Amino acid sequence: MKFRLMMVMLLPLMMLCACDTECSRNGSEAKGSQEDNTALVVSAEVIKLYPGYFDIACYDKPIDDESKDSVDYSVWKELSYLWRISDNTADGWQDLSADGQSHKIESGEIGKYIQVVITQVHQDKVVAKITTAPVLIRNCIGLVTLNYNSVLNVGDKPTINDITGVAVDMFDVTVDGLSFSFYGTPAEMYFSRNIWLDISSKNFEKVVSPVFVTVQAKLTQEELPSLSTDTDSIPVGKVQFETNNAELEVSVDGGNTYNVMTGLFSAAAGDILYIRKKAIGTPGENNYRKESTPLTVTVNEANVGKRTEGSGLIDNEISVPKLTLTGDESADKIYITPSVEIADSEILTFSYNWYIDFVPISGYEDVTEDAAHRLIIDKSILAADVYQIYCETDVVYDENKLFTLSAQCTVDNRE
Repeated sequence: MKFRLMMVMLLPLMMLCACDTECSRNGSEAKGSQEDNTALVVSAEVIKLYPGYFDIACYDKPIDDESKDSVDYSVWKELSYLWRISDNTADGWQDLSADGQSHKIESGEIGKYIQVVITQVHQDKVVAKITTAPVLIRNCIGLVTLNYNSVLNVGDKPTINDITGVAVDMFDVTVDGLSFSFYGTPAEMYFSRNIWLDISSKNFEKVVSPVFVTVQAKLTQEELPSLSTDTDSIPVGKVQFETNNAELEVSVDGGNTYNVMTGLFSAAAGDILYIRKKAIGTPGENNYRKESTPLTVTVNEANVGKRTEGSGLIDNEISVPKLTLTGDESADKIYITPSVEIADSEILTFSYNWYIDFVPISGYEDVTEDAAHRLIIDKSILAADVYQIYCETDVVYDENKLFTLSAQCTVDNRE
């Protein structure tokens, strides 16, 4: 087992999943010979195509294109169904089977035509036989996996050019030449969420499927706070902003770690501070908003304090702590131990959030966190693959969260 440790400031986006959707709905008004319509129940029928099978829906009154999707006056009693197939509808029909309401499509049937003979029996007598209009058998796009390959700023609209994806048909064969278009008009986005797309390919039925789009906060130069110049009231070697902003966080180590913007922190003239808007929510989930791209502020001599007393974390000094992850294993377990290198740790409390390949550990069985906040993974749940383990740690003083740390390690389970 190999472990690689690295410091990270942000959990990447969770990958997205796709779902099967109804491909199309084709139908016809009821036709055919009727031996006796005195007890006729079926007034209309529609053949519906889903990935992998056809379905026949019968209705007890005439329908139109507007009502057939919203009102289902289905009547299944005393009905039987015979599915038939034809190469071109002109050279005769071959009986397939009495499959009931559904027929599973075989790969050799693509490009042919299908219809259903519906028989209604009432009081042991055949009272109606209805033959549906022929329907061309087309392939369907089945499982779709989509990615949105950029991050939008708050207020931006998504664009088709940033979308890529792969799909298989209903026989698990890769579909080439995918084309995407928005399902509706794209709107400005202010939080991350799924947007819906029409997905099509030549000779395939169109499907509708979602793709997750990540939105990040935006920080402008006008929103940047100014550093205080009241150096006589600021301790020696410290600086502070004129106002604190709970939405902002600052880095004093070149953008490696960020802490909430509050109180005093150590800096010298010429130091460059990185400032960004904080993230909101959980990556990969609706209403998440990624942290903004940072902007910089340079510390001048006129910002560095001259007062000779005052220090310490309790006085709201921002320190630069470090979260590290240490890996170990037994015959059937993997152990990841977190540790935080920070002064005054005895007056602080820590809470830990763990992720395996960006999925919270609550989504896994046989993954636990013990009383010492050590992550314990049962090897039996892991395939022979490489996994990314992420940890987010909230550091709290006096019920107030001071900052969030994060770290990453790699577990190689291929051995």
